[in-house]
Amino acid sequence: MDYDLRYVILDSNLIFNIIEMKSDKEEDFFTKLEASILDEGFRNPILVRCGWYPVESFSFASKSWCDQTRSNLPKEMKEDSKKILVSYNSGGSRLWVAQKHKLKIPCLIADFIGRFSDEQLVKKTEKDALRFFKDMPHRLKVGSRGVTVQNLPQVHLEEK
Repeated sequence: MDYDLRYVILDSNLIFNIIEMKSDKEEDFFTKLEASILDEGFRNPILVRCGWYPVESFSFASKSWCDQTRSNLPKEMKEDSKKILVSYNSGGSRLWVAQKHKLKIPCLIADFIGRFSDEQLVKKTEKDALRFFKDMPHRLKVGSRGVTVQNLPQVHLEEK
């Protein structure tokens, strides 16, 4: 499958978040992230797939996790793949904060169905995708299934 890569600022409530929010015990992660976003906005886009979501593509995924994730998709996304908007690799915690506060959020969208054809086109190169990040990830890869990032710095945890 092919896709266009688009930069879009979306209402956060349109996006399904597969990331489960965990305990806030370690370094007050979510509290600090929330304060950082409310103070300075979003520093980096989240990664979203539109129109296609192969949960089996996650190398860490067990069959039960895949089944659970698929079953958790909102009804309209299960019934019509054109409505699928899923945060899948980087940004689940930021999306959680955005949804909590009903904020718009910057996204790099792997658009498999042309839903965002009027939005800003991003060349499918590392250099072009990175221009939307204030904090450089250790690795960014543009592949056949969208963009993935590894080790995006968590500057909200740094001492100021």
